[in-house]
Amino acid sequence: MPGFEWIGLQGLNAEAVSGERVVTGQPIMTLVAVPTDGRHYLAAQTTGLDRNRVYRVTAWVKAAADVKVEVELRDGVISRNGQPLNYGFAVFDPAGRLVASSSGLKRHGIEQGLDDWQKIWLDLATTDGQFVLALGVVSRDRRLFKGDGRSGLTFGGIQIARLFPRYPLIPVTERIMIKAHTVVLGALACLLLLLGSEPSQAQRLRASTDPVIFYAAPDGTDWVNDCRSQQNPCTFVYRESDSAILVMKVTKDRS
Repeated sequence: MPGFEWIGLQGLNAEAVSGERVVTGQPIMTLVAVPTDGRHYLAAQTTGLDRNRVYRVTAWVKAAADVKVEVELRDGVISRNGQPLNYGFAVFDPAGRLVASSSGLKRHGIEQGLDDWQKIWLDLATTDGQFVLALGVVSRDRRLFKGDGRSGLTFGGIQIARLFPRYPLIPVTERIMIKAHTVVLGALACLLLLLGSEPSQAQRLRASTDPVIFYAAPDGTDWVNDCRSQQNPCTFVYRESDSAILVMKVTKDRS
């Protein structure tokens, strides 16, 4: 079962308020930026998700017209450059139902909920089955600012849902190998088809008692060619011992 817990609070005054909950097990809270310099956010962590899957993380919020909300999301895998393997963020204007800026996400959006709630959401993959999330108040797309003790939002909770299709994400190296295998198997299938058709063609020639005409030309081709088309001659024609009457016609150089 996925686990969810709050892991940090910085630069915000969080207070639970009464009201009908919109997310099971999570209280409605007001989050107000306190008058200090720096960031103003609430952090959470979820674990026990399916690895190598894409999830949609949705936050339920209500905010005034001048308030912007940022959601940052990452998994727990750190790449060689010290950055999370999967990371993205988006800055939302909930009152205007707009996305001010974003980066690194599969998709993102904002939807109208019941009772004036806005659902702001992000789609991101998790390699290790966990997410760390930070939801904060920003000022003009700036994370670092001095709060005024008044600006903030009403927060209804976080929902996390796996997206379909169910198929897992395939690492890049494995995708390259799969494509290579597909090309090889396709080539083998074509070769077997060609080889399988040759005996039937030979049997038809042997069974025929009518003259069989083959065409050859200096600029012809012998690759996968039965030499029986004047428009597609061979470079030479050889004769097998069979009951058919073989006639060779040499055409002029078509060039």
